[in-house]
This record gives sequence, structure tokens and C-alpha cells, in this order.
Amino acid sequence: MLFAPAFLLCTFTQQGVWEPMKFDERFTSLLEGGVSKHWHVYKKNTVTSGWAVRDGVLALDPGDDDGDLVTNETFANFELRLEWKIAPGGNSGIIYRCTEEQLSSWRTGAEYQLLDNEGNNDNGTTLHSAGADYDMYAPAKNVCKKAGEWNEARLVARGTHIEHYLNGVKVVDYVVGSNDWNSRLGKSKFKDMPGYGVQTSGHIALQNHGAKVWFRDIKIKKL
Repeated sequence: MLFAPAFLLCTFTQQGVWEPMKFDERFTSLLEGGVSKHWHVYKKNTVTSGWAVRDGVLALDPGDDDGDLVTNETFANFELRLEWKIAPGGNSGIIYRCTEEQLSSWRTGAEYQLLDNEGNNDNGTTLHSAGADYDMYAPAKNVCKKAGEWNEARLVARGTHIEHYLNGVKVVDYVVGSNDWNSRLGKSKFKDMPGYGVQTSGHIALQNHGAKVWFRDIKIKKL
């Protein structure tokens, strides 16, 4: 009897469907070796107590001194994969290609929105729903699971081309600097923030938006 090799993973087709792939050793775990090996709190040189890893799960129990958790390394072209879940009514995000030059990470980098869609309508716009490029591109469909259930996020950045996937479905696809992107930027909350979203390389941040949120199997591959 033949068995499938244990080293097989999955990837997405152009239609957003999972298919088998061989293990890619270029993926690096962003939790292996301890959280401080890969992360620090925004504009700090340490990891505060609100961010903690237990049984392989990175959890945020937000306190007064717990800001966004930011990668020590910066990334230009990459594929990021992780699983996340959020408390009822919760709001968070994955902010990418951000800098530490502003008051908050979201003022410089685009945000893959994490949200309890059922318990938090976040101003009643799909531009703020789970999987969105926050306030810029709404997800193509709502495939988010209920609060407290694990979701799979995949984020691919190749030059100016960005893709968001949620639970195996491509939900956002855009090009930074395109006419469409510029038009949306001019109508967004970021319109008066010089340099927003245009960095070609930057940190990845896990946002502290005041809600309990959990992450696991965080891994990245440089493209």
C-alpha cells in the first residue's frame, strides 16, 4: 500500500482551492526559538507581558503597555501564513511593510483586517471586515469563521501586487499605485498620511486593538 509522504503541504490554485505541494524549506517559523527571537513591541526593544506563547499559541491579553507586536526583521517580497482567532466582538489586524517612524504601525503599512464579523460590524462597512485591506478593499466574500474559531490567513506580496487569502479563498487582490488604488486611497482614512502603504519593504505587525486575539503556526517565506 502506498502512503502520501508526510512532508506534503498545501497551496492555492488561481481559483483559490487547496492543492498538495512539496514541503518548502524556505518557510521560516516566526515563533520557533521564542517570541523575542523574532518580535518586539512597536518602538520598544522588548516583548511585553501581554504577548505570551503557551503551547505553541501566541496570545494577546492586552494591557496598558502592550502595543503592536512587530517583527525584528523587515520583508519586501514574501508569503506569510498563519492561523488566527479572536474574542467575541474583537478587532485586530496584520499590518505589513510598516515602519516604526509614526505613532502607530497602521499609519504606514496596509492592514489585513482581523475581525469578529458577527459580533463587530466596525462602522457597518465591508471595507473593515475580516480579510479586507482595511478601508481600501473589501473582501470578495465573507468566509470568516465565528469568534473563538481558528481561521487561516495567507498574505502574498510581490512588488506592488498584493493578495489576501482567508480560509482558502482569495478575498483581496490589488496593485499599489494603480489608478484604482490611488482613487481608493483618496477616499480612505489614510488620504492625509504621506507615504501610507507605499513602502517596498517593512516590518510585519500583529495589532493590539484592545481585544484578545490568538495566533499559531506563523511562518513566512521570502519571494
